[in-house]
Amino acid sequence: MNDFKMALRELKAPSDEWYAKAWAHLDRLTMPPRAMGKLMELAARLSSMRRELAPTMERFCVVPFCADHGLFRPQVTNSPQIVTELVARHMAEGTATVNCMARLHGGTVLPVDVGIKGDLSDLGSRMVHRKIAPGTADFASGLAMTLSQAQECLDVGAAVARHLAAENDFLAVGEMGVGNTSAAAALAAVFTGKSAAVLTGLGSGIDEGKLAHKVALIEKAIALNRPDPSDPMDVVSKVGGFEIAAMAGFIVGAAAARRPVVLDGFVSGAAALLAVRLAPDCRGYLVAAHRASERGHGTVLDALGLEPLYSLDLHLGEGAGCPLAAPFLRSAVALMGLPTFEQTGVPEGISEDGTRGAK
Repeated sequence: MNDFKMALRELKAPSDEWYAKAWAHLDRLTMPPRAMGKLMELAARLSSMRRELAPTMERFCVVPFCADHGLFRPQVTNSPQIVTELVARHMAEGTATVNCMARLHGGTVLPVDVGIKGDLSDLGSRMVHRKIAPGTADFASGLAMTLSQAQECLDVGAAVARHLAAENDFLAVGEMGVGNTSAAAALAAVFTGKSAAVLTGLGSGIDEGKLAHKVALIEKAIALNRPDPSDPMDVVSKVGGFEIAAMAGFIVGAAAARRPVVLDGFVSGAAALLAVRLAPDCRGYLVAAHRASERGHGTVLDALGLEPLYSLDLHLGEGAGCPLAAPFLRSAVALMGLPTFEQTGVPEGISEDGTRGAK
């Protein structure tokens, strides 16, 4: 059995029983009713994912999946294609933005090459080397990848998640691939039914002229390939990217291991849309770190039913926004260690709606 199918077999939705237990405990804390707001909801969700009242949220790894895209052309991006290889190398060497943020919050970074054009074999174990091909095909001329390549990407992602889950309390997903906001916008357009114009943003900081070319390219790819929204494998093979498919496999694999999965920005959100269509029960393990400034991200988060933990107009990618979620997760589970009314003897008050809380 391949890794992704194994993850599908093992995947179970977060526990309603543990969610109820968490809230029963949280509602006995010595404070006014639900005074810590959405942090308490996050605490209950984490308990339901891990199936324990106060799960540890200390160890984490950010996994940026990296690949090039056949759709690349200077008319739709400001970055030369070699930037994919250069940034991936920086991530492996510990000098990229995501590494800085991860170190600050006590996490690690492990980049995965699933389709970079260049050769990074000299990096050894500092990177996972699972290159499917040196970049996808041009989706404006035909399929981005074959179905077998899409399946291989899913297997790579699920395998990486399985390996890392044993030594991490939560996992986070990022990406690097010049041109991948175009593939993400195409996927999001197909899955949400929104137009490419609504979902396509400035990516690497392009101007309005390049944006018009980018939207036209995506519209052409969708019209040419006619991806079927009801068939996620059809969609990703026609207009996706290797790193996006691998991220989807990673999300499902992490969820199967009962690990919260922290999402970064627009591209990882598009991968989550794919993951949820492949395995609906993985949705309950998703945590949106932030709302990126990339145009389509809000629509993607709405489609996933996720509310981000913060919003600072980030749009870098790499997974650089994920480590900033760590204090939120740790703060949420820390609430579970607070004393209850029974433990402290603090008298309870009853509000007008009948709920209890500290006087």
